[in-house]
Amino acid sequence: MGTICSLRLREATDKMEDFVVAPLSTKEISTTEYSAFICALGYESRARAILERFEPRAQHRVALEFPEPQTGLAFRKNRAAMSDFGCDIRPAQNDARFRAAIQDVFSTLRTESGVPLRVLIDVSSQTRSRIAQLLMHCKRLGRTESFQADIVYALADFSPSDRNELPMQYIEPVCPEFAGVSLDPGRPPTAVVGLGYEVGKALGAVEYLQADESWMFVPESPIGEYLIEVAQANELLLASTPPRRVIRYEVLNPFDTYGILESLVFGLERDSRPMLLPFGPKIFSVVSMLAALKHETAAVWRISSGEPERPTDRIASRHVCGLQIRFPGGDCMSA
Repeated sequence: MGTICSLRLREATDKMEDFVVAPLSTKEISTTEYSAFICALGYESRARAILERFEPRAQHRVALEFPEPQTGLAFRKNRAAMSDFGCDIRPAQNDARFRAAIQDVFSTLRTESGVPLRVLIDVSSQTRSRIAQLLMHCKRLGRTESFQADIVYALADFSPSDRNELPMQYIEPVCPEFAGVSLDPGRPPTAVVGLGYEVGKALGAVEYLQADESWMFVPESPIGEYLIEVAQANELLLASTPPRRVIRYEVLNPFDTYGILESLVFGLERDSRPMLLPFGPKIFSVVSMLAALKHETAAVWRISSGEPERPTDRIASRHVCGLQIRFPGGDCMSA
């Protein structure tokens, strides 16, 4: 699969950053007093894992319900558990109306004078489009207030992939804000792909973009079966990618992954248009979106077959990881 590509991280500049990324320890999740805890209410058992395991202390606990067809499998058990934990269960919203629902949640946040807002967001069962909108709202709030978002992710136990390759019908930005600012449309696209075990999706996306250059991020987790499936699902793509452009990353170390990816995007945007395709673990989607928020020439895209995915109940493993995103607030924020 190739040697690990090591990239030297850039030194911080004297300029005030619009946000700063830092590691998040699991101990903080259960000991911090949060302004709000936000999670997804869908059909995966994993949706309630963070709530049950850490019982995060928060002024508001909010569960964002998914609409049909995500109300089967563990949905009722999740709803009952979240209700028992005192969650404010927000009615089902499709992606088009989710933006307004999140705006309403953030507008209710209050804090004592001089005490920064701090929110815990569980992305384990969120869709990529919802993660994108949550991060955008965090950034907007961080323009005016000192604010911290803690992102937490529960890695699922292994479940075999669906070997059926579905046709690719849609390839588009994960949401409009992640379309990328095109300073020079003539620059060639460069694909930066986080590999998952979806058969054919990554290869189809790279071919669609007609990228002159591609970089592959291969997830390594403590659940070894995933790596075997990823290698098999992406055999052709990995075989055609130069070894120096194949980067292995630790799923449980998103802070280091962010540093590597952000530095790569910084280098690529000088001569090309970075196109980030975050398949695989949701925490890599978070890292990709943060890199794109830092470098607005980068785009984050999603791929859809146009057909509903086969519902699969993901059970949380014992492995949890996360990130802190600190927004200084005030006039120092970038537009």
